[in-house]
Amino acid sequence: MKRVILFPAAGWKRLTDTRGRVMKRKRYYEKYFEDFKENIVPNKNGKGTHREYVYEGYYYRQDLTRTRQILLRVCYVLLFGLELYFFIRGGFSAASRNQNPAVVVCQGLNMLCFIWLAWILIFYVAAPRDMTVYQYKSTALQLVKALKLSMAALLLLLICTVFAEIYGAGADVDGLISGAGSQAAAAILSIVWFLTEKSMKYKKLPNYCKGEE
Repeated sequence: MKRVILFPAAGWKRLTDTRGRVMKRKRYYEKYFEDFKENIVPNKNGKGTHREYVYEGYYYRQDLTRTRQILLRVCYVLLFGLELYFFIRGGFSAASRNQNPAVVVCQGLNMLCFIWLAWILIFYVAAPRDMTVYQYKSTALQLVKALKLSMAALLLLLICTVFAEIYGAGADVDGLISGAGSQAAAAILSIVWFLTEKSMKYKKLPNYCKGEE
């Protein structure tokens, strides 16, 4: 069972008695310690006590072998890199198109999506094979949400790019092929990534099965 030692009991009481920013921190801890059992145990030196949290909930594991799980995470990192590459390439393919307000807004939205996606991907890749309910929700489920938003943003950028090239002043066929082609490639990769993770199956393991293959 997973054990986590947090604050001394007195310190935790002060934390829960405050308001504002500290209470938000308390709600975060409540999410983090979901399905943990709280025990108050004496300190090793015999003076005072501290709170010890023991995880008693289910563990979540991808229905893959350890090797395939590692390969999947490597592929996800490569997919992210390729998406970002095509997004940047499409943005620099035609400077005139970037003056279109709709395209600029979509590009900004996509940049925010990439930052969010990168943040979640870091924790997804670093997550243990057997995840607690909090780790599962904050990596696997959050990744699907981020991919869905990123996919929608890239498709919207592709549509705005095509209209900006076709109806903009001095329409350029080469610019349309280059810019829209790169954005289309990024959108296709995003769709593939989203469908892959969306269809991923996770096994729900009893607590005593942690680490068993």
